[in-house]
Amino acid sequence: MRFSIEHEGRSLDAHLHRSQNQGKIKGNPVVIATFGAPVGSTVSDQGHLDAEYAEHLSLLTSSTVVAVSLSGVGGSTGTFSPAVWAEDLQAATRFVIGDGLGESVVLIGYEFAALSVVEAAAGVREVVGIASVDPTLFVFEEEFDHAGYLELLRNLKVKVGDLGIESFKRELDEIEPERLVGDIGARPWMIITAQDRTASNLKVSRELVELASAAELHRIAAVGDNLRADPRVMAILLGWIERAV
Repeated sequence: MRFSIEHEGRSLDAHLHRSQNQGKIKGNPVVIATFGAPVGSTVSDQGHLDAEYAEHLSLLTSSTVVAVSLSGVGGSTGTFSPAVWAEDLQAATRFVIGDGLGESVVLIGYEFAALSVVEAAAGVREVVGIASVDPTLFVFEEEFDHAGYLELLRNLKVKVGDLGIESFKRELDEIEPERLVGDIGARPWMIITAQDRTASNLKVSRELVELASAAELHRIAAVGDNLRADPRVMAILLGWIERAV
């Protein structure tokens, strides 16, 4: 089912799928998932999270799944910024709880949204698990090209609006991954990263796992362009949800 989540004057495009196994779905957390930025030359040819993804994840987890496009992506209004994407995910969580779809939520985010789900979870107690897939931890490197990344998002048809380089830098500085680790406390956190990412990416991933109370790190080799279509990711996520959440 396609629907919109309205908040702060923005409208988020989302898809919902309920598992047909009502016996198993009772008591399971609702899964809210987002790729963040789309891939490919257009939003439609490679896609972001959509009805097909929501259905697939719902069938595998026996859970209700909400797949959401964050501000500036696909059919969602608004524009991208790190703070806005975290607010979007908090709004999606409040919608799920307020609409009676479930009593708890698991957040799954890919790439830049892998950071957004952690930031969102820090402020919402109903989030009982967080999964960060292929997180863009390189954005915290000193030599990170802020202008180049914003241009990449524009090329991927993400609406960046008038977010400038200095504003982008300030928002990234405010994320403070180590602080977020403390804020999520003992809630389960899964990080799945590609073995061939930058050395800094892997180093920061290990450091965060060591700091966190209940974090796990999985490294996947021979990934190629990204982890979105890698079946090993789904297998890891399913095992983690069943075991830890």
